[in-house]
Amino acid sequence: MCQWYICVQCSFSLGAAQVNVIKRYFVATNEKRIIPSYTTIIKQRVLSPTACASLCSIHQECCSASFEGKSDQCSLDASCCPESEPSEDALMLKDSTESSPCPDGWVRYSNSCYFFSDEIKTWNDAKIACEEYGGMLAEVTSSSENDFLKRTSINFQWIGGTDSNNEDVWVWASSQTAIIFNDWAHLQPDGGTETENCLSFHRVFKWNDIFCSREYRFVCEKSKLIVANSIKHKSSH
Repeated sequence: MCQWYICVQCSFSLGAAQVNVIKRYFVATNEKRIIPSYTTIIKQRVLSPTACASLCSIHQECCSASFEGKSDQCSLDASCCPESEPSEDALMLKDSTESSPCPDGWVRYSNSCYFFSDEIKTWNDAKIACEEYGGMLAEVTSSSENDFLKRTSINFQWIGGTDSNNEDVWVWASSQTAIIFNDWAHLQPDGGTETENCLSFHRVFKWNDIFCSREYRFVCEKSKLIVANSIKHKSSH
C-alpha cells in the first residue's frame, strides 16, 4: 500500500457567474475504501480518482473520499477519519490542504473546528469564552454533527441554543437563526418555570432546556482556517 498526492482545481458555472475553487490537495492511499456510515455525503459514479477528488472539492463539507476502479464509484464523506477497509481496486482520498487546519486543542469535523472545554461555566460565560476564542457556542444543524458532538463530549455540555428573547422560540444565539434540526428529549423543551432558557445536551441522552445559571462544560465552534478551499466568483462579462 502506498500514498501519493492529488491536486485539483475545480470550476463550475452558477448563473451568469463562473465559480472557481482554488487548489485543494488530497493524500491518496491505494487499496483502501471508505465504509458507508452516517457521515457519508453522497455516492456517485465518476470517471477517475481525479474526478472524485474534484467532486469532493465542490462539496465544502467533504473531508475524505474513496474511488473504486471496477465500479467507478466515488464516495464522499464528511469525516476526516472515516472507517475504511482494504479493497484491491480502491483509492482513498483525504483532504490535506495545508492551509486548512484547526488550531491546537481544537477538533476538526466537516467544515468546522470544535473546542471541548474542560472547565465549567454558566451558559452566558461559556458564550463569552467561545467568542474570546474567536468562535461561538456550537450551533448544531444536522444529525451527523450532533452524533459527532455526542461521541466526543463528556457528560453535560452547553451549546448555543436559547429562547431568552422570546419564550418557546429557540434560536442559535450567535447567528440568530432558528433551530431547525433538533434532538430534544421527550417532552422537551418544557420551559420549567419559564426560566429554563439555555440549551444543554448529554452524550448519552438528548437535548434539554435548563437554567442558564447552571455550570457545565461547553462546546465552541468556528470555521476551519480556509485559504486553499476558498471560492472566487468571476463575472462572465
